[in-house]
Amino acid sequence: MPLVELYFHPMQVHPSVARNLAVLLTVWVSRELSVDEADGQLTEDDVEVRVRGKDASLDAETKYVVQVTVWAKYYKAREAKVDEAAAKILNSVKRLLIEEGVSGRAFVYILLSPAGFAEAEF
Repeated sequence: MPLVELYFHPMQVHPSVARNLAVLLTVWVSRELSVDEADGQLTEDDVEVRVRGKDASLDAETKYVVQVTVWAKYYKAREAKVDEAAAKILNSVKRLLIEEGVSGRAFVYILLSPAGFAEAEF
């Protein structure tokens, strides 16, 4: 289950745009990080996105209007395409922001590491 943290600058990115971006990130991340290894296939429901507005009063002159950090379980096949995946996700983020009239800078950072996952329903 990849975890995605989306930071946005609220003076430059409207919260509704950030919410839309969060929904689309589940699609983009699942598509780009899905691999044909045991438990490596992803769907949109497998991606958890946390959205946070940056405190504009503390960071009025930020370099980035959007920052996306993805934590995902390491798979050799995922490692082989991590730079390409980050570039594709960033390109999708950029297209959406341009369509919404947002200008500035953004980044996507993907971190892969060994991980365990347990889930409970109660």
